[in-house]
Amino acid sequence: MVKFVRDGLETLGMRATMTRTSYNNPITKKKEFFDNYGVDIFAWYKEMEVLIQCRSSVTTKTIQEMESLLLNQNGKIGCIVSDCEYNKDIINLVNACKRKIILTTKSKAYFDIEEHYNIVKMSRRQAPLVHRNIVMEDVKIEVVKGSDDEIKVMDQGVITVKGKGNTKICISCKRVVQSSQSQ
Repeated sequence: MVKFVRDGLETLGMRATMTRTSYNNPITKKKEFFDNYGVDIFAWYKEMEVLIQCRSSVTTKTIQEMESLLLNQNGKIGCIVSDCEYNKDIINLVNACKRKIILTTKSKAYFDIEEHYNIVKMSRRQAPLVHRNIVMEDVKIEVVKGSDDEIKVMDQGVITVKGKGNTKICISCKRVVQSSQSQ
């Protein structure tokens, strides 16, 4: 399954390397040494690095190990690829994680990674978000889409979600100030 996933990602335009104890980072152009902690593939969608595990079955231990790994990695996301059916406990555990973990299948891996990238990229705002004379600068909005939810990101920071309600919206900003102008 690892080779199938890696070949599929590369065919669709991602850079992907099956892990060993070292790899050449295509972004930094440096050889990096890494205890792979069960990571089967390092992949890059544009500038986003994805640590991929391919598993025949997924347990709570699988999720906990991936989250533990991601907590020590800045700016990287996790992806667990399996053709098994993800049960509700696994989905809930992933939704509660502090770092982004994508649950997917081998045929949908590229598309789910691309979708996450586009949601994150669309949610980043360059201009300050202003609401009732409060200005939030350098806003980052991360939308972690639930399995059956439909999400639309609209102008003025409006996000609509339709579905069963397991979508998470995480909003962070570097600075909040009181605006002197009325908006």
